[in-house]
Amino acid sequence: MKNHSVKTSVKGVIAGMVGALAITASVAGSVAADQKPVQIITAGTGGSWFPTGATIADLANTSFDGQPVSVIPGAGAIGNVARVGVGKSDMGLSYGPFLKMAKDGGNDVNPNEGYDNLRAILALNAYPFHFLVADSVGISSLDELKDVSGDIILASEVSGSSMHFIVERMFEKYGLPLDEIKKAGGRVQQLSTDGRKDAWQNGQVNMASFMFAPPHPIIIEQMRIRDSQIMGFSDAVIEELTNELGFDVFELTSEHYPNQKAPAKTVAMPTLLFGTAELDEELVYELVKNVANNKQRMVNAVGSLASWNPEDMVKGLGIEIHPGALKFYKEQGWID
Repeated sequence: MKNHSVKTSVKGVIAGMVGALAITASVAGSVAADQKPVQIITAGTGGSWFPTGATIADLANTSFDGQPVSVIPGAGAIGNVARVGVGKSDMGLSYGPFLKMAKDGGNDVNPNEGYDNLRAILALNAYPFHFLVADSVGISSLDELKDVSGDIILASEVSGSSMHFIVERMFEKYGLPLDEIKKAGGRVQQLSTDGRKDAWQNGQVNMASFMFAPPHPIIIEQMRIRDSQIMGFSDAVIEELTNELGFDVFELTSEHYPNQKAPAKTVAMPTLLFGTAELDEELVYELVKNVANNKQRMVNAVGSLASWNPEDMVKGLGIEIHPGALKFYKEQGWID
């Protein structure tokens, strides 16, 4: 009887442990049980936004069973706000000025009624606009663009992207709308990041635009392969773009790119993760907390995030903050 009693006791302990584990697992997964799958829309897989979004999704999923957060490629900053605004995706990556314009409506980013349900979640580091011009074009500043309009072979991004939006505005400010380039005999190619990189390396274009956090290895390589410079905007154009669209000012120098001869003043915008007001507060809270507490994971995915500090997640958000994110920021004392 004594041996039987010991066996029963051991069985009871094991049963209790299993039961406790089951309860713990149930508690850990209780939030996930109430979570519907949500999706982050990013950009093409050749750029830095896709691995950024994928890492954010992975970090968020560490708090939940069932991997509720997934990531897909997207059309870019402008296309993403439209997709989230109409409910085709739940979260996305974009830039602060475009989010505000999309929320307001009645403008170039969103010509329709504003998307009132958009909410900011977190900010990452700033992405300046890089405009690379081959030395063979024979100009020393963007003020000379009209003089070489027929010789321009430009690589921009697809329509709906933030970069093509800036390219269009830039050429308009310098008195050379993109249609005029074509009329003069030049060409405008709208390509993915990989497409622009390959076209430049193969000598198929003589001007190319990129949005990267510097210093970026693609730009370093492009400038090594071909004699070229990043050309900056004039003070007048910078002032117009910042006043009209809320861009920040950024200076690219030889500290970023060794082959850059002179500082180039350009526009920049912080990358933002945003979503809808309907997103579950607990999911957003856990996502923001896990990103803030895992900077090295973010840097491992995108090296340029080394200059990013988690306490800057609240800067430049531009629109109303989602309650789940706001709760975490207040706990950290990063926002009143």
